Amino acid sequence: MSSPVGVLDRIRDAPCFGSLMGFFFNKGVRSGPKIFLNLASVLLVVFVVAKLMPSRVAESALGSIPHDLWSGINGGSNDDGSVPGGLRIVVFGENDIGTPVGQNVEAEGSKSWTQALCAQTSPQLECTTHMSMVPSPDVAAWSVSSNEMYAHGVEKVFNETAERPTPGTDYSYLSTYYPPQWKAPDLRDQIDRFLAMPKPKHASRETLWVISFGTWDVWSLSALPSSVGQGLAGDMAKDIFKQIERLYEASTDPTSIAWSDINSVPAPAVPEDAGEEGTGEADAGGQTEKREEEADGASEAEAEKEAGPPMEYFRIMVPRVIDPSLLPGWRDLRPVLPKVHSKAEQMRNSAELTGAWNDGIVSGLSDWVKKGNKRPDVSEGKEGGKKGSRHAEDKRAGAEAGADPVPKSSIQPGTYPIRDGYAYDLAGYLLDAMIERQLRDARLKDGNGRGDGPLEDGYRDVSNACVQAVNTVAVSVSVESGLTLDIPNKNIGKDVQVPTEPTPQAVRPRDTGGGDDRGAVGVKAGAGSTSKAASTVRVCQIPSDHLFYTPFALSQRAIDEIASQSAELVRTSDSVRSRLLAGSKQMA
Repeated sequence: MSSPVGVLDRIRDAPCFGSLMGFFFNKGVRSGPKIFLNLASVLLVVFVVAKLMPSRVAESALGSIPHDLWSGINGGSNDDGSVPGGLRIVVFGENDIGTPVGQNVEAEGSKSWTQALCAQTSPQLECTTHMSMVPSPDVAAWSVSSNEMYAHGVEKVFNETAERPTPGTDYSYLSTYYPPQWKAPDLRDQIDRFLAMPKPKHASRETLWVISFGTWDVWSLSALPSSVGQGLAGDMAKDIFKQIERLYEASTDPTSIAWSDINSVPAPAVPEDAGEEGTGEADAGGQTEKREEEADGASEAEAEKEAGPPMEYFRIMVPRVIDPSLLPGWRDLRPVLPKVHSKAEQMRNSAELTGAWNDGIVSGLSDWVKKGNKRPDVSEGKEGGKKGSRHAEDKRAGAEAGADPVPKSSIQPGTYPIRDGYAYDLAGYLLDAMIERQLRDARLKDGNGRGDGPLEDGYRDVSNACVQAVNTVAVSVSVESGLTLDIPNKNIGKDVQVPTEPTPQAVRPRDTGGGDDRGAVGVKAGAGSTSKAASTVRVCQIPSDHLFYTPFALSQRAIDEIASQSAELVRTSDSVRSRLLAGSKQMA
């Protein structure tokens, strides 16, 4: 990058610079203030001529000016840290069980499963950028895929049961324990915020869109009547793919942040041995190898040219969720309700809703992939309403802010990328780990080999979290207390954290004025609370022995395993499209 001093040197060394300076200096001395009137007249004439000239001629004239003349002055401000080429992973969703939570989440080794996925090193991934639009756990207790749909469902329950004041139809607890989380952005809001961001200076070669919703949807919907919850689960699963179509349409706009340049290549790496000197024989051998590599590269380039332009894909990853009633947080932190609305009833609802949610996601993903590269529906692309116009203005402003000009070869009007997706079975991995431990404890094994696997591959505890809140008195505990824990930041990930005896930790008092406030481990003043008492946390000695680290989050070992299995899907191209094509070939 050139400096301002270098720019001045180039201007000073330009041809006729000295003559022009001498001419204007002599004219200024002789003419006095009249020189300013002459300059103003010249500028006015140039402006009028430029306005009267045809646009093509004006663009041609302006295009002849060197573009790097002022690059040394304002070039540094355009560097936004983006990396050309590679894979970009963009995450939309909730604080799922694969996202570490806690006050000291920055502890060593703490990564979400998508961050660990991006850290996987392989030629198929080459992840260079990770972006997450997931709301912070400090924003709200949880989030769902569609706040509007969930709020309408709760309102529907209230309206249908308002005139039937019986214990079985009393759902007044919904407003206390399961209110709509308006503070937390849902999928539509997250996409709006993402599309309103300016386009980066350098585009990635491809983007993997991760949509991770469902755990807290099922958690909330299981508190509703079964019929209402089932209907909402299907509608919310369908709405996810409507919102994905908005991203799909935006990915074809070269001025949008959602756009990926399939022709983008990574920046060339500087060889470490570039400055080393070798012998004459080595140089001769290097020249021979270089000529052979150039010949091979030329033949590969010709083959690619004959094969035509590379296919462009729009890939998404939607994991299947696990039944939240299997989490330690359900057992320990699920609010205690009247007997007519017992936790057992909601556990049954949770199991049914989890199956319905996963079925809706898998079938919806299959139907979405079958669209191929069809143009998205206009109504689906205009989902943002007034927000769309604001997004367009922000997008144009971002494009003018200094992003790289889009090469004409990268723009193919009238073409859309091919839809494809991965349905990672997150629930399958967790259920296998739980069944493996339970069968081993019972000294049993099944036909799939579970119960007899290697000890190092399993977990010693699949029921209890490594970090648990220890309450000094028997009072009701809020869900928030299990989501945001005051975890001692002591060598997390190295299996040496705290002494065997739990060490009490100071706890900040919580503001009990609203249900969405988040704090350290504490007690929520609500229905069933008899007093306010501080809590301490007990941290296990070996976190990797536990499947769960907190009541609502997996241990880092399990998170890394999930990321490894997700990366394997991408490496092997085990996508929904490939399975559909394989199935059609077998039928033929």
